[in-house]
Amino acid sequence: MQDVISELTGHAASRGFGVRVAGAGHLENLREEITARLNGGEVDRAFAAERLEHFEFAPAINGKQPNAIIVTAAPQPQRLTIFRYRGKDHEYPVPPTYNWDTDEAAAAALREVLAPRGYDVFPAAIPKKLAAVRTGLARYGRNNIAYHPEFGSYFRLQAFLSDLPATTDHWTEATWLPECANCIACVRACPTGAITTERAVIRAERCLTYFNERPEDFPGWVKPAWHTCLIGCLRCQLACPADRDIDIRPGEPFRFGEAETDNLLAAGRESDLLPGLREKLAALWLLEDWGLVARNLRVLLERDGPS
Repeated sequence: MQDVISELTGHAASRGFGVRVAGAGHLENLREEITARLNGGEVDRAFAAERLEHFEFAPAINGKQPNAIIVTAAPQPQRLTIFRYRGKDHEYPVPPTYNWDTDEAAAAALREVLAPRGYDVFPAAIPKKLAAVRTGLARYGRNNIAYHPEFGSYFRLQAFLSDLPATTDHWTEATWLPECANCIACVRACPTGAITTERAVIRAERCLTYFNERPEDFPGWVKPAWHTCLIGCLRCQLACPADRDIDIRPGEPFRFGEAETDNLLAAGRESDLLPGLREKLAALWLLEDWGLVARNLRVLLERDGPS
């Protein structure tokens, strides 16, 4: 079985993915750690109710308990969008992790090794960053973003469960980037005060990403100048010295013409979107969140556009 896990790791690496395997018994460890953070006041309860309720710590595979947790990491750069508005081009990045293209590719790489041996693999609804750090696939930064030794913070995590016996168990203590010990670059870069030196867990309920991923209006204390991305935020990552040697340049930008920009801002429902606009948002994996994108874009353009 050791050879199967070694082959799995090597095969995934040949496809560009980082992989770690741990015993499924550690699902309980994940549950206990999340519960302890909640009970200890490190996680806001309203935030937890909204973002953590979907976790499943006692799942089954075809009616049986799984044997293994498999965590994968896929490199992802930021992407760039350019919106034409009132005769001017406006550039807004989209951070990594919003691109789901690599999810199925990661699953396929695992199945290519496991399926011929009769093992199943299914996506897992578990705290992926915590699982990645506890399996040694990544380390936490002070900003609570996970950092991979090769990909920096520019990657997407995915977690799976399998009936593969976990004869190799990579479970370990959570570790932090050594660079964070004497660095507060992300603390200074965060405009909302979500990142602090006073505690290990950030105040996620104050994170700008949290607000621009929700349909509600932004709180009055969130200043328009703080927004930089079409969705999410890159301030702490762009300031982080640990990403200094990572190639984070975006590829070919996604360009939206003036008619598409106007259509997005005026649309009342998804069916109102122009076909070409729909295709571009789908390629960005943002079609489902088109309403959030439109709201965020409106705020950005009101700040940056001509009066």
